[in-house]
Amino acid sequence: MSGGIAAVGRRMQRRVETATPPAAGFTLVELLASMVIGLVVIAGVVGLFVSQSKVNSEERSRLEMIADLQLAGQIIRSELRLAKDVYTHCSGKVFYQPMDSTSDFPPVDCNTLQADNGWFKLGCSSTSGCICWDRPNESDGCQELIRNIDPTIGLQAQSDGYGSYQIDLYGSYTDRDRQSHLLTTRITVWPRNQQ
Repeated sequence: MSGGIAAVGRRMQRRVETATPPAAGFTLVELLASMVIGLVVIAGVVGLFVSQSKVNSEERSRLEMIADLQLAGQIIRSELRLAKDVYTHCSGKVFYQPMDSTSDFPPVDCNTLQADNGWFKLGCSSTSGCICWDRPNESDGCQELIRNIDPTIGLQAQSDGYGSYQIDLYGSYTDRDRQSHLLTTRITVWPRNQQ
């Protein structure tokens, strides 16, 4: 009988062992490994986002400066093409005499502007890195035309002696590494009858 009881006991023990399900879930090591992998992936995505944001900011800054230089160039070109005379012998300044002006021209010095003449000048009263425009017959003074111009070489003008003028505008933009870079645009103005 003792053999029969022992056999029944072993069967019950097997039933008890097989009746309990194996341990379910993840171990602590598996959870930590998954979290580390997830954090590495998230860090990579955040790094790409930050890098792309810097590239977008640099490109936007560069494109805005190009557009500003082109707009300022168009304004300067149209004013000088309609002028009776242009004077480019003052550093960082371009004087012009409109068709209806009766004032003496060229100017007697590089810092005096007659009321019915105009000029484009490097440097504004508020900041040095800009070009201001003093329009003829306007009493509002020199108004800012464009910002972020190189304060030393931002406006360069020269004449060929035959009525044509070349004006170079130098603007700056900031890249993603906070480095400043120059952009330039050249404006060529021919006499009105020599297109």
